[in-house]
Parts: sequence; structure tokens; C-alpha cells
Amino acid sequence: MTVTLYLLEAKNYFKGLLALAKRQSADNLVIWLTLTRPFVQLRDALDFAGIPPKRIFFIDASSGPVPRGAQPTENCIFIESPQDIVGMTIAISETLSLTHGKRVLLVDSLNTLLAFQSSDIVEQFTNVLANKARTLGIDVAFLASDVGSKKLGSIEALVDEVKE
Repeated sequence: MTVTLYLLEAKNYFKGLLALAKRQSADNLVIWLTLTRPFVQLRDALDFAGIPPKRIFFIDASSGPVPRGAQPTENCIFIESPQDIVGMTIAISETLSLTHGKRVLLVDSLNTLLAFQSSDIVEQFTNVLANKARTLGIDVAFLASDVGSKKLGSIEALVDEVKE
């Protein structure tokens, strides 16, 4: 079990994100908290990249409440907004309690969370998720763009490794 902060190059962020999702979903059920892109867009991008979406469960805090015209889905929970830390925490806890086997929590992205929350709140949220993952024995991948990574300094101390 490892808690990792991935600092992805801003200009290739989405490409790096998809590559990480592909690697992780090969051996794990990926629980993907998305703050940057709506579930529908990610599902379509995964399909285009040949990544089976059945190995990924989404917690979408990007689209708002269930978007108009969205079809009910078994592999996505919609959260009101990236400001809803409590809603995200509850959704993650419920998803982890309902899933079994080898899992990884992917949090995309800390930069977006910092746009909606203070750095203290983001640090506390990151700490709660890291400790929950350690307790449950699952991996966590926190993602961030290398742009503005100085704001992530205190978060780096909470993870086991930082990869660029």
C-alpha cells in the first residue's frame, strides 16, 4: 500500500492522467475522484483510449448534481461541487465499503481542489484520505499539475513518495 503524489507536466496532464488510469486499472479497481473533468467526458476518453471503464468507479465532483440528460449509471456518484468536502469524503467511504479486492483511489486533482478550498482544508482532506487508505490497505494516487506545485509542499510530507 502506497500513497503517492504524482506531479504531472501541465501541457501533458490529461495524457499522463489517462496513462496512469490505464496502468492502475490493469490490476486494480480504480476509484476515481474527478474534480477536473465530468464523468461523461472521462468515460468517452477512456473508451477512445481502449481503457475498459468497468474497472473504474467515478466520483464526479466536476459536473455538479446529476447533469441534465445524464443517464443513470452504476459506476458513478455525482457530488454537488468541488467545495463539498464532506460529500466527497462520504462518497469515497461508501464506495470503499461497497467494493472489495485490490483497489486504488485516484484523486484528480489537488490543484483544482486548491482553487475551491484553503490549503489547510486540502491538507486535512489529503491526510484523512491517506490515513483511510493506509488503514484499509489500498493505494492512493493524488494528482497535481507541476504548475503551482509550491502550494503542495505540506502535502508532500503526507505521502510516501512523489513522482514526476
